[in-house]
Amino acid sequence: MPLLRPVREGLRHTFIFQRRVHHGGRRAGHRPLHAGRGHHGGAGADGRGAEPGARRAVRRSRHAPGRRGLSSVVDAWGIPVVRIHLTPRENEIAMLRDMADAAAEMLEAAGGRDIRQTHGRGGVAHELGGARMGVDPKRAVLTPFQRLHDIANVYVLDGSGFPSSAWQNPTLTLMSLAVRSCDHLLDQWKKGEA
Repeated sequence: MPLLRPVREGLRHTFIFQRRVHHGGRRAGHRPLHAGRGHHGGAGADGRGAEPGARRAVRRSRHAPGRRGLSSVVDAWGIPVVRIHLTPRENEIAMLRDMADAAAEMLEAAGGRDIRQTHGRGGVAHELGGARMGVDPKRAVLTPFQRLHDIANVYVLDGSGFPSSAWQNPTLTLMSLAVRSCDHLLDQWKKGEA
């Protein structure tokens, strides 16, 4: 089996993971940084990802400037695609730079050589939010069962209900919430309320 070949031949991937890195403000001359962040990275022995390194991940501030609009591009049904424009705030840029410095220090302390820092914009993953869940309809769009407060029997079974992202991939949480919401809908239907 091709996927097991590297394991059988003694080649294995390595992975590092450090969550909630809080170096900013603790080192001389650094001010406190706000929001969640962490390092992850690794190296592979089969040519993929063979260059070890640390990558950074930060949670965007809910106050980060951004806007949404409709694109001239349409999907398969002729509906305009939503375009999202995000601009990083000073705090987010400072977090990324601080994390790069901290990662370089950790790699050097572990015996790393030829450590290079990059300060690109990076990408996005696990984007969530936009229709917060909560019990108070004045503060949340969705109920805790992911049903719209204002329109009965409309459920939003994706990541929109999260106010922000946790650290890791939200897929299992989304699946669990979807099952919970479907159970709620079924209960409502059995009572004649759906």
